[in-house]
Amino acid sequence: VVVTAGKSQGEALEPDLSLPADWQLWANLRSVWSEGDVPAAFFGSLLVVVPTVAGVLTFGSMAAWVLARRATRVNAALYALAISGIVLPPAVVTVVLLLRQLGLAGTAVGMIGVYMGIYMSTVIFFVTGFVRTIPAALEEAAQIDGASPFMVFRRVVLPLLRPVLATATILICLYVWNDVF
Repeated sequence: VVVTAGKSQGEALEPDLSLPADWQLWANLRSVWSEGDVPAAFFGSLLVVVPTVAGVLTFGSMAAWVLARRATRVNAALYALAISGIVLPPAVVTVVLLLRQLGLAGTAVGMIGVYMGIYMSTVIFFVTGFVRTIPAALEEAAQIDGASPFMVFRRVVLPLLRPVLATATILICLYVWNDVF
């Protein structure tokens, strides 16, 4: 990559590992930085990635906790529906039409919403499996001590979810960052 970046435009078109006749590395990097508007692109990507990852992890982990702990037929159906997003591709045409009708096409809010919808199933799948390995006795002890369901989640379950949330964070960041460009 460095050798190709140091070549002139004509030399870079040749796909070989030969050294450039005249190194133009810094001039090429300066040109890419200014003409490609790298800082604006970087911060624009962060504007989409950070809220998407935070939202998906927050809502996905809460939903996964409820789906893992409350064993009902409705929750089993909801879980199947939630993880079906992993297998089924999003209907891009429908999503674009919906975003246009809502006035969110081409906006960061629209992109964040779409990415949250697409990757929520991945987080629910990972976190539900992990929550099922946490002993329910820990949550019951917190409830006996007077903790509300939200406090049980925040004080007991969430700290135990750190490993799976770290994994989900890395995956979702990679998926969204690679797609934002």
